[in-house]
Amino acid sequence: METQTLIESAGIDSHVATLARLLGPSTVLTSTGALAAGADPRAVLVDVLSQPNERAVWLVLAVLQGEPPTSDDVVRWRRRIELEGATHVLAVLSRGSGQKVRIIHGGVVVDAHHTLATTLSTGIQRVVRNVLSRWHATQKYSLVAWDRKFERIHLMPPGSHAGARVSAPVDLVSVVPWECTYILPELAVEAHRLERIQAVAEFSASRSAVIGFDTVPMTSAETCGPGMPGAFARNLAALTHFDRIAAISDASAAEYEGWRTMIHSAGLLGPEILSIGLPLVAIPTSAKVIDPRKTLGLDGRPIVMCLGSHEPRKNHPAVLHAAELLWREGLEFQVVFCGGNGWGSEGFEHRVGELRSGGRKVSTHTRVPDATLSALMREARFSIFPSLSEGYGLPVAESLASGTPVITSNYGSMAGIASHGGALVVNPRDDSDIADAMRKLLQDDELVERLAAEAAAVPTTTWEAYADELWSFFVN
Repeated sequence: METQTLIESAGIDSHVATLARLLGPSTVLTSTGALAAGADPRAVLVDVLSQPNERAVWLVLAVLQGEPPTSDDVVRWRRRIELEGATHVLAVLSRGSGQKVRIIHGGVVVDAHHTLATTLSTGIQRVVRNVLSRWHATQKYSLVAWDRKFERIHLMPPGSHAGARVSAPVDLVSVVPWECTYILPELAVEAHRLERIQAVAEFSASRSAVIGFDTVPMTSAETCGPGMPGAFARNLAALTHFDRIAAISDASAAEYEGWRTMIHSAGLLGPEILSIGLPLVAIPTSAKVIDPRKTLGLDGRPIVMCLGSHEPRKNHPAVLHAAELLWREGLEFQVVFCGGNGWGSEGFEHRVGELRSGGRKVSTHTRVPDATLSALMREARFSIFPSLSEGYGLPVAESLASGTPVITSNYGSMAGIASHGGALVVNPRDDSDIADAMRKLLQDDELVERLAAEAAAVPTTTWEAYADELWSFFVN
């Protein structure tokens, strides 16, 4: 059961007493976990630190300094204790200490800093927000985020689970996770944050778990923004000390298994990896009847929908090229892109402008509400998602769950989802292959009807079931 110990800032004595109670041997504790009468907290703590115990060093640093230390900090202070003695080092660390610290002991800590701080709604944020909203309704946990310098962890207010942005923490008390379950449901790439997350996984005596989305910055680094491959490598360095990774698909699990095999040569075991596939579920609808053509300014021509950000990995320029080939053949249709501009999207935007200037019916839309997206997905003749690399490919699943045929890539997680039926698979690196598939679905009504029937028959799952399975793997 979770307990929160609030150490008041009245002086060093309360800090030392709490540390002695948490770290001391059973011989100095009562049956309730309190220090036995007559036990000297400082002497207990000196005895604990005199042993080569890096977990104890981590907790002492976190409490007395008011912030979770890095792994390098732990090693440096452990060596200093060995050279200068625990009594001297404890005295040095005690100087100036006295700020409040909230130790979350034995509970569950969920670190969703980036998702809470951003208005972005890419696949990762959508997954995190869906999971947290379900956990909020069924589970007990402490939601946390970091300060601007990524030095301290703060407790977030109740209800932050589903918000697009958190205004402020509960207070500025530094949170210290200890002997708990630490869950990272998002991709962390901030260097200073990762330094401390790694130490939490190594030394906080906690079970650590993470959702593994994909290893695209390794497998397809050329499709990622500047700096992302290096930042992702730092993420993986932290994850080597985690206990469990829940990969979002079998393909994603295979990628992480390959990485774990690699780190064995560095003497590292790595985490347990389990594939827990994202749900095959439609975009939420609205009770209100929405006409997506009117809402988005579309005409009556068949709609080809492309959902996702415009970064190079999503392969949207290939969709534009295939569409132009078909427009030149005289086919009538419109391409509707829904998603934000990512890094490297300038070429895509320029090409869209050229096509529109030439009279082609292509449009781009950002921040489209879910209800409108859902209506558009159902209105579309088919959707297209020929990504070069994906951990899962939510738009493929959402299209099938909406009963709309989809064109997607013929490998990896996307091919796995397409295997349920309702899809045509293509080589995403072959423009002609993409154009051929689009031509078939634009001209062959019977094929569209058959694929739509297959899509409608695909068994759907729920975010509730996914969140429950995650929790069971991470916590139970």
